[in-house]
Amino acid sequence: MPSESKHGRDDDAKDTHKATKADDESGGAKDAAEAKGGPTIVDKVIAFFFENDEFCATFERFADKHCDIFDPDADEMQLEYTDVYNQFTKLFETKIEEFIESQGSSVAEFYDLVRKAHEKDPHGTIAIYSRMLVATSDFDVFVLMMKQTKEAQRLKK
Repeated sequence: MPSESKHGRDDDAKDTHKATKADDESGGAKDAAEAKGGPTIVDKVIAFFFENDEFCATFERFADKHCDIFDPDADEMQLEYTDVYNQFTKLFETKIEEFIESQGSSVAEFYDLVRKAHEKDPHGTIAIYSRMLVATSDFDVFVLMMKQTKEAQRLKK
């Protein structure tokens, strides 16, 4: 879940900004804010994903609300998991898209910058963080998160 990855992000966000700025100076995409040395939309999304408490709380509430159907001890995937997963991915995508648009950018621009970063350096900071974003909406990762939430609720009782 996004909140589990918050520790030590301040330095990473600065590194991400420096890496993105260096990428831009060597021919990457720029907008007016980037040209002035400001953070890119990718920097902003990464910070939002890792540091925004309300964003994290949204998904913690979702997990708490929907974890009852997940069996932490079962190895088989149940059909019901897919329905909950689809709700989760829709919520996740909506929140990210709303944030991107609230920053005066577009989803297409965000993906273009991420794609260029991957092409330039597949092991760079932006590439790594974008894989973390994608992993959050991976089905197996989602099921594991839901099972862990269910187990945590069970232990609280």
